[in-house]
Amino acid sequence: MHTTIAEGAAGATIQGVVDRVRLSSLQGRPLRANVASDAEIGRVVDATVRLVEVGHPPLTGLLVDRDGEVSFVPAKHLGALGPDSVELAASVDVLGPFERRAGEILLARDLVDHKLICVRSRLRPQLVRAEDVVLVRDPVARGWHLFGVDVAEGAERLRRRLRHRLHLPGRDDVDEHTPTLVPWRELEPFVGHVPTARRRLGIRTLRRMHPARIADLLEEASVEEGREILGALEADPELEADVIEELDSSHRLGAVRDRSNEEVAELLGAMAPDDAADLLASLDQERRAAVLALMPGPQQGVVRSLLGYHPDTAGGLMTPNVVCMPESASVEETCRALHDAEDLPDNLGGVFVLDADGRLIGFVPLVKLVGAPPGARIGGLAQPDPPRVGPNADLVEIAVTTADYNLAALPVVDTEDRVIGAVTVDDVLPRVLPAGWRRRMEAIREA
Repeated sequence: MHTTIAEGAAGATIQGVVDRVRLSSLQGRPLRANVASDAEIGRVVDATVRLVEVGHPPLTGLLVDRDGEVSFVPAKHLGALGPDSVELAASVDVLGPFERRAGEILLARDLVDHKLICVRSRLRPQLVRAEDVVLVRDPVARGWHLFGVDVAEGAERLRRRLRHRLHLPGRDDVDEHTPTLVPWRELEPFVGHVPTARRRLGIRTLRRMHPARIADLLEEASVEEGREILGALEADPELEADVIEELDSSHRLGAVRDRSNEEVAELLGAMAPDDAADLLASLDQERRAAVLALMPGPQQGVVRSLLGYHPDTAGGLMTPNVVCMPESASVEETCRALHDAEDLPDNLGGVFVLDADGRLIGFVPLVKLVGAPPGARIGGLAQPDPPRVGPNADLVEIAVTTADYNLAALPVVDTEDRVIGAVTVDDVLPRVLPAGWRRRMEAIREA
């Protein structure tokens, strides 16, 4: 089978006519002194590659079973490599004991049947399981490389595995149009379990993903895979906080279970106050008090106030990070206040307008501010008497009010009608949608 491969703008390339072969078609195949020889030296059991930062990992050798003992054949001493047999292009003396070398992984032992992150789409990265591995040979460089991973499932996977187990010859039917073949450049492997891999899941890969999708990966991952993702996220505290905000309650708790109180307090300081309060409330009482005491004073005070509300009420769901301006303020002053505000929710959508006594009387959407003259007073631009709820409003009242008035953010006021925060729609939806809604949406997309 022949094709042309190019890595693209990333840098390294593999170009020219290449041959392709599946790892499963090599396993169990005889190693011979040459293709025409009937003398069998051993049978292939695995292959090794060296992981690289850019490009296709090169094949470094094969593991061969010789009467129950495993020997290593360096790739430079291999001749023909195909689904029927493998040729040794040197004397048998080149075979030696196998020892893992820095940067190497075993394809069958460390990659096949393990999960990888498919990063084909920033918005929809997903975990895939490697069912087989495809190697390519570049006649120009005269070497074999790991081209991609086959994620075939069901009948196709069973057919290939039976063919391999029964040592049946078969066509190596893989090309660039194989629908289940994922190129290596679109994959990020979990290799934390491999002591010699050196490479770990990179923060650069995770930064290309939306935090909600990373959270989905964490919820789908095994314990070890989750630790590897969380370990990579530690390099970017802001992204780490965004991801943990998106996790369900059990995974949030799991993400901090093994961290010190100081580390948890630092993480909470980077999170939105309402999410920080939710996570803090999930800790046992003794640890909750210790972590809260380690948070900076201003953040500690905000989170402490949120802990006084039930988590499924407006007070427990709200963010206190809102912008409120007197009705006499100009558009220019309001825009400056928005510019200087910290940690505003992306979907807050506007500014709450207050009367001379600090009571809520209106709301100005951001789109109105953008188009208004700098000197205009926001009292004249405000939508009067916006809907609001008290801090003890339950989910039903919050959801109905938000839906009735088509709101992105619902203000929460105290008994004197002063704004104490706002509940944004992204905090309401996960609590009113049916359990397992994310998994259901994935199934609908893939149908």
